[in-house]
Amino acid sequence: MNAMTKRLSHDYPYLQMRTYSSGDLADLGDKESCDKLQSIARYYIFVIGLKQLPLELRFGMCMPYECTPDLMNNAMSKMTDMVNELVNKTLASQPDLPLPTKVVPVLKFQMVSPDTWNEETKDDRAATSRIFGIFIATLLCFVVAGTVYENILQVPKKSLFKPNIDDAKLKPFVRVSEQVTLDSNREVKFSDNSGANFEMGNINLSDNEFTMTTKASVLSMRDISKGFLNENNLLHERPLFAALVSSFSLQVNLNNLTVTRRNKDEHPELEVIEGFRVLTMFWGIFCATSLYVLTAHVDNILRMLYLFKSITFTMCASGNLAPNLFLFFITFMSFYKIHKIMSKPGEYTVKTYFAMLIYRIWKYTPVYYFIFFFGWICLPYLSDAPTWYLSETLFRDCDKYWWSTLLYFNNFYPFFVEGLNGCFYWPFVIVCDLQLYLLLPVWVLVYKMNKLAFHALMTVLSIGGAILLFFVFYNNKLSVGVLTLENYYLYAYNFNKPYGKLPSVALGCWIAVFYINLLEYRKLTPDQKKEWKLMHFLHTSFIPVIVLGVWSAFALNFICLVPFEVNKDGYAWTTLQNSFYNALCQFAYVSSVMAILTLIFCGRLHILAPLLGMSVWRPLSKLTLCSYLVYPIVIMRLYVGLHESIYLGMFNIACYFLYNMIAAYLIALVVYLLIQGPMTNITAIVMKKLTPSKKPLTG
Repeated sequence: MNAMTKRLSHDYPYLQMRTYSSGDLADLGDKESCDKLQSIARYYIFVIGLKQLPLELRFGMCMPYECTPDLMNNAMSKMTDMVNELVNKTLASQPDLPLPTKVVPVLKFQMVSPDTWNEETKDDRAATSRIFGIFIATLLCFVVAGTVYENILQVPKKSLFKPNIDDAKLKPFVRVSEQVTLDSNREVKFSDNSGANFEMGNINLSDNEFTMTTKASVLSMRDISKGFLNENNLLHERPLFAALVSSFSLQVNLNNLTVTRRNKDEHPELEVIEGFRVLTMFWGIFCATSLYVLTAHVDNILRMLYLFKSITFTMCASGNLAPNLFLFFITFMSFYKIHKIMSKPGEYTVKTYFAMLIYRIWKYTPVYYFIFFFGWICLPYLSDAPTWYLSETLFRDCDKYWWSTLLYFNNFYPFFVEGLNGCFYWPFVIVCDLQLYLLLPVWVLVYKMNKLAFHALMTVLSIGGAILLFFVFYNNKLSVGVLTLENYYLYAYNFNKPYGKLPSVALGCWIAVFYINLLEYRKLTPDQKKEWKLMHFLHTSFIPVIVLGVWSAFALNFICLVPFEVNKDGYAWTTLQNSFYNALCQFAYVSSVMAILTLIFCGRLHILAPLLGMSVWRPLSKLTLCSYLVYPIVIMRLYVGLHESIYLGMFNIACYFLYNMIAAYLIALVVYLLIQGPMTNITAIVMKKLTPSKKPLTG
């Protein structure tokens, strides 16, 4: 009645309210001006979309103040039910309609009050945000204290890091030669014709040669820590209190970014993994920059539909395979390090297994928890833009599923998660890695006990994984194309599950075994090497370079260009074609990189290998974990955290990518200095302080 009275008496400034509302698809109206009409008008965003697609139409509307959020929500709910009931009746009455999909579209209508969302979320998280702010302030105090102690009070100063292995001596990726002399059953000497020396166990390093001594015993925590922790950090040699304080020092952690992750017994060609990691991260951010456009408010929204049909976008979208490559590299390095630990003289026990598992979990946990709680708690404070309510899609239902997220189980509970809408849904690479890591030591043990059984197991995992991916696509009628209704289920059924990563993991194990055999091959005399026919063929013949190079080029073209047709028309392919592509694309993509890595390890790519092994990749690679966890927040801040809509085009997307990449890595640097770096230092200090070193035996 009150609203009707005002309407009749012309108290509502309808002309102003109409002016402050949307004029077209690219306009969200003038929220600030509408908000100035206090007690007269409220600002809403009217949303029209399909439940199965993240693409929405949004209109800013300056509505009468009496139109409360509860009233508008009830009205939109009734409208949604009525329209969907009408659609269902229409489809049921005409079953012969030539529709390209069997999925019934579900329309949604919403009237969102940005101010109401902002106020409610800030009220809900006010107490926790204060606690988190105190926590961050405490970390900053530790960083300041550690920096001051390290640079002013620490007397005498001592080098915190062992110098990097001389890159002049260890020319990148020059094959190590391989004179091996067996002095006794208990001591092995290695030397290298380039003048470089490598440590292959518990070794005493000297200028010209070194010795390795062994002792049979049960594998200790120190054996495990030596396998996983970087031995170049010398903080543990200080008194415990001084070492812990210095762990937070900016100088220590900035220096740590530039120090190689290789221990003394690891070869320089492993540096190429750093370059691969960074380039994979870049490709993943580029793909996400392209796909998250679906959530943005775009000036030229019709241009978006043409963009998705372009060959450029098809190549960008193929970056959604980047997580598989991350798992490939993670599995390779994990298998290699576990094998090194198990190769030490001693007995592998259940205690050893759980110790390695704890190491793996702790590697991720500090920074993973920090980013999760920061995003969940502090997200409402990062912007007050009208569309900032959409950022909640990054942490949807975390009040229900926070526990499964903290337990690294949120890819199974809840089982169904939308592609761009869930509780901290994007770090599934970490979650899958931890879940598959439960089996990795077992696979290493199988390899050491029976190599034939190991290769049979990996064959089953790779082929069986591809078959499983085929049936997941086929049974759920999923599509490779981006804008299809069926792909509402793609993320939950295919993308974030560990069984969808089995081919990548199997290939990671295989390349690790190849590299382990390669190290053994390098120890042989020239005559003995000829007996290793396949390995010798890879090192001496030009045919493998041609074959593996052609395969890499073909496979990369296969995954980048073949889906062009189905991106133009999401239903251009049959279910069988979509399923075959999904079954083969992961294997093709990862195996193409595996082929390049094989040639690098064999010393055949003399131009590419040094580029990927440059020291410039080291700090970026060490920041990859943090940047992976923060980049969706950075992208959402750009796309829905601004008061203006964005203009869409490939040049603009390239510019957005550069911004997102730089911002993600800068934020990752801050997180590294606050959390990841100090926790890595403290872990190394505590483990080395609590596990006394073994005295080497003399033969």
